[in-house]
Amino acid sequence: MDTLSDDQKVVIALCALRRKIKAKERKIALVNAYFLGKVFAEAGSSRLEYQLKSQVTEHYSVMADNTYMLFEENPQQILRTKVLTVQHIKKLHKPTIRQLAAEMRSFLFVGTQSLVGEDCYGGTSPQPQP
Repeated sequence: MDTLSDDQKVVIALCALRRKIKAKERKIALVNAYFLGKVFAEAGSSRLEYQLKSQVTEHYSVMADNTYMLFEENPQQILRTKVLTVQHIKKLHKPTIRQLAAEMRSFLFVGTQSLVGEDCYGGTSPQPQP
């Protein structure tokens, strides 16, 4: 995909997204929406981003932006979702998306911190001193 232009990436991602939504392939649709949002976010300039988004209806643009914003820090979480769809994400407002993304970040951080002091072999390891 690195050899393709941003315009080509948008066309391919949009076609794949529409196809997966129609086929009701929820997780792959989320991945495609994330990728489309990533192309927009990495456009480099607001002018180029506007140009790329002009190729897509507002419906898909919002869907892609919201999905990318939600999973930007940890895209692997997409594959762990159980019922979330691109339509659900599209309906969320930006402040809600930001709040959920922050909660996901803090959950990941707290989860890694809780492993300190645990021994995988059943014993306890000494606690680090402050």
